[in-house]
Amino acid sequence: MKSLRFQLALAAFLLAAALPLARAHEAGRAEESHQSHNYYITHQAHEAFQSPGADGAARAVVSARLRYLASRAQTRRGWDDLRRYARSEKDLESRGLAYFALGYREYLAHEDGLAAGDLKAAENCSLADIAAYYQALASREINRSNDAIAALTGFRERYPQSVYRRRVADLLASLLIKSGRPQPALAELQAEPLTKRRPSSLLLTAQAEEALQNDLAAAETYQVIYTAFPTVAEAHQAEIALNQLRQRMGPRYPELNDEAQTERAQNLFQRGRYQQALATYDN
Repeated sequence: MKSLRFQLALAAFLLAAALPLARAHEAGRAEESHQSHNYYITHQAHEAFQSPGADGAARAVVSARLRYLASRAQTRRGWDDLRRYARSEKDLESRGLAYFALGYREYLAHEDGLAAGDLKAAENCSLADIAAYYQALASREINRSNDAIAALTGFRERYPQSVYRRRVADLLASLLIKSGRPQPALAELQAEPLTKRRPSSLLLTAQAEEALQNDLAAAETYQVIYTAFPTVAEAHQAEIALNQLRQRMGPRYPELNDEAQTERAQNLFQRGRYQQALATYDN
């Protein structure tokens, strides 16, 4: 387990590196992870600095120079200095953190080719799990799906405690499905315990099953989204897919029973969708 001193230092560095995260949406990067990741990082850092002696511990592990350069790199003018630091730094941890900050800034600036390379260079530091995730996103943006898949393959085994495990499973599954490999995509999703509680993961599961021509399993999974999570965006996608499956499967299609319809109505009612709930009851 990392020492408290190292954890505090890492939180301090993350705070410096993550300042532009709140601007990600405005910059055109609409990934849901940005805002939640920004909250997670800043919350961790602020909590860390409430501890006695935290500031001194952080500065002792992550150099003031690196923190300064990471903060300056929020604009392109600071990138060259941070890159020079990363190239000249002999300490693997400091070098990796520098490449992480640089790659992440480049990703936000839509310099995805640069970002993918620099985030890959961060693979040996303590932020390697986050770096791998954003490396994959950057690679996807420049249509290098195989590189993105390679960055995420084995993630669960390498970083079993990472808070990014579930979003990585979704991203990897999506990449695998689009590249015509639904079976490993399904395996990735099934290996995550919370897949059945996440609409995004369930949707990918259904899409993988459909790609494998397991229409019955796909329909049943789409129906879970439609009934248990009726107000999320994935529910609309599930409804469209279900209508297509109904036409394709004909009499083999598993129609929703009264219990499932009641569950959907109750979930709609609990979320304030009263008209939809009543319409579901009437049907």
